Amino acid sequence: MPFSLAIDEVHDCILVGWYGKMTPGDLSAYYDEIEALPGFRPGLKRIHDLRRADVNLERAEIRSIADAARLGDARQGQRQIVFLVGSDAAFGIARVLMVMRESCTVTQNVFRDFDRARAWLKLPDDYEDPFPIND
Repeated sequence: MPFSLAIDEVHDCILVGWYGKMTPGDLSAYYDEIEALPGFRPGLKRIHDLRRADVNLERAEIRSIADAARLGDARQGQRQIVFLVGSDAAFGIARVLMVMRESCTVTQNVFRDFDRARAWLKLPDDYEDPFPIND
């Protein structure tokens, strides 16, 4: 499975680290798995770290992932989602995915910088990057 999951119950946030190539099947598995986590409830904020993911996706793959995300959105309630990316290409792909995925239950944004993402989610200033990149 190309992702890791954790729930930060103190800050009402689900932390998702993606690794390798993401597929629509992986996204469906992700929705099933988070709903089975102890502490899950609809409306939790999300941090999706895509900095280690292969986001070299074709348009049809992006469309399929967006479709799978919309199906999950219907089950997960109103929430904020952040996508952390590490390259211009990943930033562009995340923006395209956000447009294709548009949902009335999701407010989403993409960032290259964790501190900006943290501030957008209104997490405390001392909230540390759960997926630090060590260069």
